Amino acid sequence: MAGRDLPVSPDRVGTLHSHCWGALGGPKIAEANVSEWNRDNPHLRLTPVNRHRKLDGEQSTQDEDDDSTKDGDILLQAINRCRGFMLDPKSWPIRVQEFAAKWERYKRALGLLDFCDLIERCLRDLAVAPGSPEVILTDEAQDLTRMQFTLIRK
Repeated sequence: MAGRDLPVSPDRVGTLHSHCWGALGGPKIAEANVSEWNRDNPHLRLTPVNRHRKLDGEQSTQDEDDDSTKDGDILLQAINRCRGFMLDPKSWPIRVQEFAAKWERYKRALGLLDFCDLIERCLRDLAVAPGSPEVILTDEAQDLTRMQFTLIRK
């Protein structure tokens, strides 16, 4: 939609994450700021998200060491799946719960929000979807998590 000559302001087109990021005042994104995490948690390293594509939720293709999936990446994906489907944290696998507790402490200490926080905060704190849209066109709606779909419906 952004590349078409439509009478729609470019600031009205974007990912759900980017709209939430803007609605929340542009907070620092945890997945783009993992250097301290990786230093302090070498056994749970995370692949840093490319800062230019961070709000699209895409992983960077470059890593300082290699491009293989790390244990921390797998656990962060599991947390995001559980949170996105709005599952009770007590039902999460114990290893995921332990990682989530560490990740939350890290984010809080540095004042960071992760991608799931963006959706969660907007769902909790905004009266309507980011930007107060009259119409929302959703591409790949079948891939939305329960939390994302709930925000869009709101």
